[in-house]
Amino acid sequence: MRILLSRRQAVTALGLTAGLAGTASILEGARRPLVMRDINLGAAHDRRIAALTGQEDSLPLLADPVRQWRDGLRAEVERAGGAIMLARWNKAHMLCGLARESGMRAEMTRMDGVIFRVGMKA
Repeated sequence: MRILLSRRQAVTALGLTAGLAGTASILEGARRPLVMRDINLGAAHDRRIAALTGQEDSLPLLADPVRQWRDGLRAEVERAGGAIMLARWNKAHMLCGLARESGMRAEMTRMDGVIFRVGMKA
């Protein structure tokens, strides 16, 4: 069996192959934001987090966010490229301050009552 390709067809095929390989490597390197929920909120807010982020699982935001931030949370947020956190108002304010202190962008949005959504970008 003999396949004849013109130079234009060969170059097009090579370009498409390289483009697809490049797209796959970009998608593999895409980072998803870290998703966290204040442990004091309870499991009832898991559905809200899933609706906000599209992710079912969330990491716990412990009772002392400053210690957790200094013990490695900051590095995790930087590795992930950002974070989305649902927390009570007092922790939300602390997290925004810690993020800004570290040179990240942080925004805080009131969800309902005393619950806030904190978005961070590294």
